Amino acid sequence: MKSRKHPIIYHSSYNIPLPEGHRFPGTKYSLLLQHLEDSGLIQNFLKYMPKPCTAENLSIAHKASYIDEIQTGGLSRENQIRLGLPWSEILRRRSFIAPNGTFLAAQLALQTGIACHAAGGTHHAHWDFGAGFCVFNDLAYTARALIRMGLARRVLILDCDVHQGDGTASILSNDTNILTCSIHCAENYP
Repeated sequence: MKSRKHPIIYHSSYNIPLPEGHRFPGTKYSLLLQHLEDSGLIQNFLKYMPKPCTAENLSIAHKASYIDEIQTGGLSRENQIRLGLPWSEILRRRSFIAPNGTFLAAQLALQTGIACHAAGGTHHAHWDFGAGFCVFNDLAYTARALIRMGLARRVLILDCDVHQGDGTASILSNDTNILTCSIHCAENYP
């Protein structure tokens, strides 16, 4: 019996070239896909590629002036330090594509039962600033978009990262139809 292939969402712009010795592994996304290809596991997946979000799309989870700072390169030095990533055209492009990767994964999961996104989980991004290597909060954006489009009435975000999903909890703190649950290390960022 032939097994069903599951959706995997990936875009070549997910990689971020960073200075030598930078703490964030900027090529981990392509390395994950390469591992799936090298191991033969990729045959279990159907590849999908997301399109970029618009500033209007992202405004359901982020302040317009912050979105504009990312779009135009106007992010202050202080905010780049808080983000942990230097602004670049590559970072800008990636930042507008990755949230739609999570949204596409959620839509496909609703259709097929499961879908994988090779990036995402940018749970440190807040309403008006990025932090902890997270520019835009794909989880808050996706949850709100699913509800606004009528694809879901309620959403549970179960965040099992070692770090707290602080940005997600902050952005969605007043959304009664979205529950965020972060299981994280008590003594870690933030």
